Amino acid sequence: MDRTGPDFDLAKQSLQGAEVALRRLLAAASPVGASVSADQIRGAGENVVRALAEVDKALTGDAEPARIACPSCARKVMPAATLCGFCWRRLDPKPSV
Repeated sequence: MDRTGPDFDLAKQSLQGAEVALRRLLAAASPVGASVSADQIRGAGENVVRALAEVDKALTGDAEPARIACPSCARKVMPAATLCGFCWRRLDPKPSV
């Protein structure tokens, strides 16, 4: 079970989180008569920055992969799984670091 290299699943999730945060910021800043506080803008901006930092971490390989490949069917499973949820093969769980 290879656990090195970029974690594209985590990168995708982080990019989706950044997209959601940006959409919320844009919706809050749209001129429909509602005022947006500086704290709301700052919070949304921090969420985007945090999500993009997670993307960077995932793509540099420093992040713990969210899933690993089953040695039998190659489907993605949790590193602590003892049984593949797809082919039902018994797995040796990897210890948490």
